[in-house]
Amino acid sequence: MKSLKNQKGITLTTLVIMVIIILIISGIGITSGLKTVNYSKYIEFKSELEMVQSKINEISEQYIKENLEIGEELTSDIAKILDISEVNKELDKKINSDVDKLQEIKSGFRFCSKEYLNKVFGLDGLNRDYLVNLDYCFIISKEPFEYEGVNYYMLEQMEGSLYNVTYNNQVEPTGSFEATYEKINNEYQITIEVEHSKYVSKWQVKYRLQDEQDWHTTTNLTFTVQEPGIYVIQVVHGDEVDLGEQTLIVEEGM
Repeated sequence: MKSLKNQKGITLTTLVIMVIIILIISGIGITSGLKTVNYSKYIEFKSELEMVQSKINEISEQYIKENLEIGEELTSDIAKILDISEVNKELDKKINSDVDKLQEIKSGFRFCSKEYLNKVFGLDGLNRDYLVNLDYCFIISKEPFEYEGVNYYMLEQMEGSLYNVTYNNQVEPTGSFEATYEKINNEYQITIEVEHSKYVSKWQVKYRLQDEQDWHTTTNLTFTVQEPGIYVIQVVHGDEVDLGEQTLIVEEGM
């Protein structure tokens, strides 16, 4: 009888230890999963910043030369974003703490909603509104993205960080893609299928008709165009991954 009681005691102790180990492993798994999700969202935010930055770099010279304005004047509430410590720090770096120059830069910002950027520049799939300074090609997200205790507004905050080292180790710079299309009602739906060895949260697709100069940009791998013709298509992910350029012949009635 004494031997039986001891055996039950050992079995209960073992069970408790197993439960504790399972709880520890589960906790580690949940924490790791949350970190992966947050990291993926961070990459997505950086990708969107890069897409907007690329377009502003592309059009700034023409807009300045033709004395064209972009977006709308900042409201007093939106202008307060320029005084946020994280933003002010990055702007201050660019002008070596020149107070007058800093004020000049701040007064040159305009507000561009995601709807405006889509309508005017073909930037599809944006999740945020932006403050844009054409003269200095600065872009600032109206809403911050919090990642590991830091509020990110600008690409400048991400340059030279540990993130870039980690990211470059995770993403291969090579791969390929295939573009196909089908006619749906009076539009042509183009679908991009990407072949790439590593996980990328969001690709950027640039496309234009062969005889046009301006590129359209979208983060959707399926998008529609209004007219047939020869389309030039590029698929990239920021500056890290470039899958090259292809042409797709979209025929009327197909």
